[in-house]
Amino acid sequence: MNREAKMGSRKKEKTVKNEEGKLGIDFKTLVDILKDYKKIKIKDLKIYTLICLKTTNSSYKIALIDPKTGVCVICGTNKEFFSKPVRCRIEGAVSISGSSSLYSGVIIEGFCVEIVIYSLNKRLWLSSVERMQVQPDSKMAKEIIKESYKNIH
Repeated sequence: MNREAKMGSRKKEKTVKNEEGKLGIDFKTLVDILKDYKKIKIKDLKIYTLICLKTTNSSYKIALIDPKTGVCVICGTNKEFFSKPVRCRIEGAVSISGSSSLYSGVIIEGFCVEIVIYSLNKRLWLSSVERMQVQPDSKMAKEIIKESYKNIH
């Protein structure tokens, strides 16, 4: 069974109404659903870790500068924003519907990734993560970070 079907079936089983009478999912059920998802906790990584993401629309290389705060440099196939390495901050995983950040400082397979691009003072959502790979102490991460210094005006 795929994750969407699994999530959907559990939502139907354990939906609750909030104060406004809207249907939602209780927190315990949400935690139970998400435990099966592959995830990366940014703060548990080290400087110069390279995170390779394949999303629905693009591929990205994320070089971590400060894992505690999520500061990183991103380059990727999305040429509108990432034609050159760009300094950003990873905010966390966002549900596909884009309702709100579910997990701060975490990338979850199947969810969008919210980032802040410093040079544009702009929040952006990378499309849903299909695959991810972590490479600790990466030479490529160091090169991407070094390249980003050339782009600072």
